Amino acid sequence: MENNKISELSIFFPFWNEEKNIRAVVTDAIEVAKKVAKEWEILIIDDAEANLRLLEELLTKEGFEQVISTTDSTKTMDLVNAFQPDLILLDLMMPVLDGFAVLDQLSHHVGPHDFLPVLVLTADATIATRRKALALGAKDFLTKPFDHMEAMLRVWNLLETRWLFNQLKTHQPNLHLPSMHES
Repeated sequence: MENNKISELSIFFPFWNEEKNIRAVVTDAIEVAKKVAKEWEILIIDDAEANLRLLEELLTKEGFEQVISTTDSTKTMDLVNAFQPDLILLDLMMPVLDGFAVLDQLSHHVGPHDFLPVLVLTADATIATRRKALALGAKDFLTKPFDHMEAMLRVWNLLETRWLFNQLKTHQPNLHLPSMHES
C-alpha cells in the first residue's frame, strides 16, 4: 500500500521518489520554480508609484527578474508590443486611460486563440466592477489591499495556465480553441 501512495504522489510531485522526504520534494520544486520565474515576463500598470514598488518587491522575492512597470497607462500597448509579457497586473482606477480602457485595447490586440492573462488589482470591490473587468477579459481579480501570499499564488496560477495553454497550442496546432467572444 505504501508503494501505491508513493506512486500516486509521483504523479502530482514529479520530483518524488522513495529516497526523498516531502521537505526535499518541496525544496526541489522551489528550485525549479525559481529557474522558471526568471523566464517569465510581467508587466505592471498602476498609477500609484508605491503600488508598483510593492508589486515589484513581491515579484522579486518570488524570483521574477523580468518585470516592467509603468504609472502611465497610455503606454500599455507600446510596452505589450515591445515586451511581450506573459502576465499583466493592472489597476483599474487610473487617470487618462483607466483599466477598463486598457482591457478593451488588449482585447483587440490579443488574438481569439491566444492567452495573455490579466490580473486586476483595484480598490473598487463592487460586484459591478468585478463583472465588468472579467467581461472585458481579465482572468482574475484582487481587491486592494490584498494579501501578499494570495497575490503571488494567483500570479503563479495564471502563469501556469499560460504555460499549459502554450503547451496545448504547441502539441495540438490544429486544435481550434473556442473563444468566448465568437458569435
